[in-house]
Order: sequence, then structure tokens, then C-alpha cells
Amino acid sequence: MRQNDRVGMALVSDDVEHFVPPGRGRVHLLRILRDVLDHESAGGTKLGAAARFLTRTLKRRSLVFWISDFEDRLDAADWRVMAGRHELTALAIRDPADEQLPRAGWVLLEDLETGKRRLVDTNSDALRRDYLNSARERRRLSEKALAEALCPVVEIRTDKPYVPSLVQFFRSRKRRGVA
Repeated sequence: MRQNDRVGMALVSDDVEHFVPPGRGRVHLLRILRDVLDHESAGGTKLGAAARFLTRTLKRRSLVFWISDFEDRLDAADWRVMAGRHELTALAIRDPADEQLPRAGWVLLEDLETGKRRLVDTNSDALRRDYLNSARERRRLSEKALAEALCPVVEIRTDKPYVPSLVQFFRSRKRRGVA
């Protein structure tokens, strides 16, 4: 607000569920905050469709911060096009619980993206190892696609304060001469 920058927002699931075009001022910023807090997602995630939407919709070169866990399969081409038109930074939310399945016996798990449920024995070392390997592979693939698009990634962990990661990122930008 102090710099009078324009700020917009897109909330994404299988499609762009809610879009607020960039605007200025306190009222506009409060609207965005209210919309984020009041929003209930329809579920699912298709980040590529949203990337294409923003590429078509944002006419002026913009600074885009994409906040996601990036669990969706990413097509590097979508991100490369957006990064070519806009200054794109991925803020990757990482929850250690998404990689480590605790030993808790038989548990009913639900995939938040598809709604599918499955009963699993979390005491199984093989299952826990497969779970960890699958999570790491999804992460590797998303990081590879973002790297191919020359999109910097800032990791925000849910088990640590996020401010140091953001401060470090903005300091590195400043050293590189990027405002």
C-alpha cells in the first residue's frame, strides 16, 4: 500500500474459482483478504489451467507470487510462458506430515484432491517407505518443471516460521538488483 502497487488474486482448484483483478488501495486490499478468508474451495487442483488463465488475463508485466503445495503435475511449458511474460516466483508450502506417514495402525485416508478413501496399515514399513518415496518424487517433478521455466522457488515450511525464508528471498533479489 505504501508504494501504491496494484495487487490482485486468483484462487484456484480445478479451475480459477475466484479472480480479483489488480487494483490499488486499502479497500481493495481488504477485499482480497476478506475473499481469501471466506473462500471455500471446490477441491481438486489444475495449476496449468490457472497458469494459462493468468497468462491470458494479465495484460501488463506483473510480479506473480504463486502460493501452492505444487502437488499437481506441472507442465513446464505453461510455467515457461507465464515466466516469460511475468516475473514469477513459486512459494512452495511444504508440510513434513505430507512426507512422513506416522505409525498409527489401520487408518482411513482420504485424498483431498479426488475424495477417494482407502484403509491402510501405517505400521507397514513398506507402505511408509512408498508413501515417502511418492511424496519426494512428486516434489522432485514439480521442482524440475519450475526450474525448467526458470521460476525461483521459495520453500515455506509449516513447521518453521515463514518470515526468515521470505526475508532471505527478498534480500537475494535485492543483491541481484531486482526491485
